[in-house]
Amino acid sequence: MITIDISTIDELLQFLKALAARHKQGLWYRGEENSALTLVPSIQRSEKRLAIERFITNDFYIRAKQIFKNPPEKHNYSEWVALMQHHGLPTRMLAWSKSPLIAVFFATEPYQQYPDTDACVWVLAPNLLTQMEGF
Repeated sequence: MITIDISTIDELLQFLKALAARHKQGLWYRGEENSALTLVPSIQRSEKRLAIERFITNDFYIRAKQIFKNPPEKHNYSEWVALMQHHGLPTRMLAWSKSPLIAVFFATEPYQQYPDTDACVWVLAPNLLTQMEGF
């Protein structure tokens, strides 16, 4: 893991341009409002996560079936988790974007609430990760 301190959007974009040129592949970005946090999904930040996850998932499933015209198929867990994530519920999923500016938005959006907290943008090379894992 490489950590780089960046203070402006211009510095960030220059760094990301060089990184993209070096990797020659699509990169994914994740903005985090607190640089002290690690890449742990929100549901796993709770000690009571299994009970919470079951309750949230079941409650969301019941309510979503009543609200959405075309909800995911009952056993399509990944689509349900993505839908839950989209609506701000804690899940096992980490949201990534192909746009560094979207990641920067999520990293800096709460700045006025927490001006003394450093934000961060994580960068992932998914093809490299897949290759390193032997797929």
